[in-house]
Amino acid sequence: MKFTVYFRTTAMPYIGKPLDSPVGLAITLGETEQEIDYDEYVAGLNLNALADSLKMPRGSLTIITPEEYAAEYGED
Repeated sequence: MKFTVYFRTTAMPYIGKPLDSPVGLAITLGETEQEIDYDEYVAGLNLNALADSLKMPRGSLTIITPEEYAAEYGED
């Protein structure tokens, strides 16, 4: 199974202008045969470090559930 983390973001790198409204961002981290508890896993993510590595402003990422992502932005 693919393991994907879902975000809502208010900024996207390299667009060159502010976003009019938040957008969804899904990052697949890999595949595993193990069951992974989504809430437990994302609780340990460092959003500032992730934002820095994606060259996004700190505070622009919010973790959301797969269900929220699907409802707001459609399926993967």
